[in-house]
Amino acid sequence: MFKTLRPTAVPLLQVLLVCGQLVFSALAAAAPKAKPPLDVLFLAESRLVVGSLVEKNPAGRLVFKREKVYGQSTDVPELIDVRAEPALLDSTRIGTRYVIGYSLFHRDKRDPSGYAENRKGAILINTSGLQPALFEDSRLIHKILSKSEDWEGRHSAAMKRLLMKALEGPEPALQLLAAAQFVYAPVLSRQLASADRRMFEQRARDATANPALRELMLIGAIERPSEFGEWAGSAISELLASTPSGGYPPGTADLTSLVLLAFDETLLHRYPVPFTSLTRWLHSPQRVFVERSTALLGVLYPTRQANALEEALGDSSLTGDTRKYIDDQLRIIRGPDSGIDTQQQGPG
Repeated sequence: MFKTLRPTAVPLLQVLLVCGQLVFSALAAAAPKAKPPLDVLFLAESRLVVGSLVEKNPAGRLVFKREKVYGQSTDVPELIDVRAEPALLDSTRIGTRYVIGYSLFHRDKRDPSGYAENRKGAILINTSGLQPALFEDSRLIHKILSKSEDWEGRHSAAMKRLLMKALEGPEPALQLLAAAQFVYAPVLSRQLASADRRMFEQRARDATANPALRELMLIGAIERPSEFGEWAGSAISELLASTPSGGYPPGTADLTSLVLLAFDETLLHRYPVPFTSLTRWLHSPQRVFVERSTALLGVLYPTRQANALEEALGDSSLTGDTRKYIDDQLRIIRGPDSGIDTQQQGPG
């Protein structure tokens, strides 16, 4: 484990770099929390509809034929034309029934009401747990939505049971909805039993699970360990020790956001991460991971940081950009008159 770190003489520029990382993490921690996704679906500006997909426009539109409307809205047309990302055009199927949440408005501080109409028409709601708000029709999603039309239903014991069933089920969109509802609705997460908390931990540590789901579960444990369990620090240490260090090609799970969460929360909370679990990221093809690991080494292992950077320069696979960044960091740490010429230690 870590020993108490003694104050050391650290160059001013290095102090400023670390302070910048700390300020960034603090601002992120102070940012407004996301709303529970079920609350978002039943906002006055949201429309929640069951409909069959009848058209896919290559220009980026999906058209649904209305079959049922949740809530009190009376302005939902028979044909609902919404903007969609290319991935949705590929994954959705004509003739299939879906539950969709969409809005004709977006937040706009310049408008007195706080909202402005979307110039390009309806867009699927996209927020934490709704990425986007599109679900294949099922009995479970209807049970969840039927219980969600008022605050009491959204926070009831029956809702907790339905959301746990969604988490344990096979549908990724429902898993994300359920996880985000627990994370952003403390009244619900306070109902979690010990077996529920173990399931959250297992999913967060599962390298084969959806990275967005793992991220949500980690956020819950980081922010409210008394409700989700005190396992965030060890899970983050494990993640930094074993996750592939970058180069996530299209078509594979992109772990970038999950890894950045691990770095930022370690910096903020000083989770105990072994030295080698940080130095491995100095070899990443993604510059942002090299920067984060360099900053963390300076905080957790300040007396070993320079040696770690020098050793990383011995890696001939480093890109020229990464090699220059590490060289610059060494000059900051040791001073401009150190006489080092690390650029010669490997090909650019």
